[in-house]
Amino acid sequence: MSNTIFKPILPIIFLALLVAGCKEEGLNFIHNNHLERGLECPTCHIQTEDLPSLPDEDICRTCHEIDRNNPSDKCRLCHRGKEEKSKPRDRKNYADLQFSHKNHLEREIKCEECHGTAKDGYSIPVMEDCIRCHSQIEQKIDCSKCHMKLKKDERPQNHDYDWKTRHGKEITLEGGSPENQRCYICHNQASCDTCHKDEKPQNHTNQWRLRGHQVMGRINRSQCAACHRQDFCVSCHSEAPAIPNNSSHRPGRSCSLCHVRLSHSVTDETGCTRCHAN
Repeated sequence: MSNTIFKPILPIIFLALLVAGCKEEGLNFIHNNHLERGLECPTCHIQTEDLPSLPDEDICRTCHEIDRNNPSDKCRLCHRGKEEKSKPRDRKNYADLQFSHKNHLEREIKCEECHGTAKDGYSIPVMEDCIRCHSQIEQKIDCSKCHMKLKKDERPQNHDYDWKTRHGKEITLEGGSPENQRCYICHNQASCDTCHKDEKPQNHTNQWRLRGHQVMGRINRSQCAACHRQDFCVSCHSEAPAIPNNSSHRPGRSCSLCHVRLSHSVTDETGCTRCHAN
């Protein structure tokens, strides 16, 4: 009985294994070789309506003699063998985007302004590249011009279940303040204040208050300044003086007890960070 059921699916299993073994060879296409010969982007990427086409074999045949039955050694300049890995391509999902190359070309925007020089490969522009240019010509960027499925009540894909926990770290890793990041495309300072004025970062424990914050303040004072101002320091340190990591300093002692002539005082006019930059 079991053999009777198994026999009809044998051809299907064989076909699946056969297809799995037929992997497309990777391409090692070097744009620079073509650019040095005077070719331009539209030579291969023919403009069709709003989208430029990716060149197929017929485009290559206009310049190259291709004989699949008897390939020459020159074929390997572009076609890698199965044992070699091709250059990884950007696999981001652009399915919800509508983009008109035609509109940009009519404004005399050159291909390399978005895609780079493409001498050693190709470059797909990221959203920051688009924002950088459009923010100079538009007072308010209309995201729906490119994003077809954009909805105000739907979060971006990366805003998943733990985004609230890790969003601060990602901004820091990308470098710079939130104003320079993609966050400010949708959010403003009020968005940050809504949560952070009542909710402390996870690392701001009591141990952080006692021992940690002064160390981090020395390492990266500008990061503290993202939320805190001078009055945050004064509110505590005017009553409990800052105690450096020195054996001669004891908790609870005022600076003036030992330092009779103070070279500076804690005031709004002269803040701590003015002198203690590091």
